[in-house]
Order: sequence, then structure tokens, then C-alpha cells
Amino acid sequence: MVPTSKNIEEYPFLLGEYAVKVCRIEPENHVHTILKVFSEFPGRKLVMVGNWKNSQYGVELKQQYSDFENIHLLDPIYEQETIDLIRGNASLYIHGHSAGGTNPSLVEAMFLGLPVISNGVSYNRTTTENQAFYFSNAEELKNILAQLKNEDLQNCAIRMKQIAERRYIWKKIAKKYHNLIEETFTAKNKAKVYPVICNLEKKILEKYNLEHLKNIQLFNNPSEPI
Repeated sequence: MVPTSKNIEEYPFLLGEYAVKVCRIEPENHVHTILKVFSEFPGRKLVMVGNWKNSQYGVELKQQYSDFENIHLLDPIYEQETIDLIRGNASLYIHGHSAGGTNPSLVEAMFLGLPVISNGVSYNRTTTENQAFYFSNAEELKNILAQLKNEDLQNCAIRMKQIAERRYIWKKIAKKYHNLIEETFTAKNKAKVYPVICNLEKKILEKYNLEHLKNIQLFNNPSEPI
């Protein structure tokens, strides 16, 4: 979507290159880490959209980083056209989520053909098929930003869009739901909802960044300790 003069007047950053992040302002989304790193890279712009007023965590972060010229902190945007404009004109998507699963905002960024720098937890790697750039702390994110080249970003953008168009289309998703519902009503012996790997000790799962799999057991055995 090409910005209009009115768009540019409201969001001047649309004229240049910038990274974008859209999320709930929660510690698990590593907002503090991303803001800290970008505050040390004045040559790289960051636009972050989120619910800053919903917690003390968000209020304090907005107060701390609002004065940085390269950081633009926007309140929630519910108009689809506006959020698509901001994301669609970005040059990079930052994904800090460390809890959840296949995140819609990440998949949407992939469909937009944006290169992705993501928190390196296992389900983000699965969503992007290990084809994005990954960090687990501030130092790793710094190194990625310092070493990124335009060619790297372009190649990543192509891979992200190809994965999205192959895996995350409604026809395939609807088919999977159909199969799941059909199995629920017809199968005599139901398959377990969690893989055997969940039974490994937590310290082993943590070693391979798979500790979140331990919680899957709660769906089948809510009374058993984890």
C-alpha cells in the first residue's frame, strides 16, 4: 500500500526504512529487550504498536524510550487499513514472542513478504522453518542488527513469503480442522494430544529450547504435577 500525503503527515517514518513490531506489551514478548537494543542503534528506526497503558510495565517502557528519535511507540491501532499500511511499508519485522505457538502477527508479516528477526524459541523456528534470523537475548539481537546486509534481508523476505503461501492458507488450515473434528467423532482410539518428547526431564527440554512442551501435558493430565 502506497502512503498518501495524509498518511505521511500522520506517520512521517513511512518515508524511510524501519523495523516494525506489533504486540501486547508484556514481558514475555521481550519488549524491553528490543527497545533497549534499538536505543543503541540510532541509525535504525523502530516502530512498535501496542497497549502501553495496560500495565506498569508498558507505562514505564513508554516513558523510558519515547524520547529516542529513532523509536516510535504507537498506541493500539484497530483499523486494518492503517495497521496494514504501517506493516506493509516496513523493511523488517521484529518478533519477540517467547510464549504461545504459531503467532498470527508473525504469519501476517510473513505473508507481507517481510524479513523476520525472531525470538529463537522452538515454535517460532517451526513457524518460519528455521529460515529467519533468531535471538535469545539482547547481545544476540545486537549482533544480528550490526551484521545484517540488504541481500540477507531480501533473501529472508522471499523465504518468509514462500513459507506462508505454502503452509498458512485457509484451504490447508480448514482441511486440518476438518480432519481433527472427523477423528474426534469417529476414531475409536484417540491419539494422545502431546508427543512422547514431553515426558523428557525439563532440564533436557530447556537445553534444546523446548521447555514449553512440558506444559502440553496439562491438557491431558491437569491433576498431575509438571
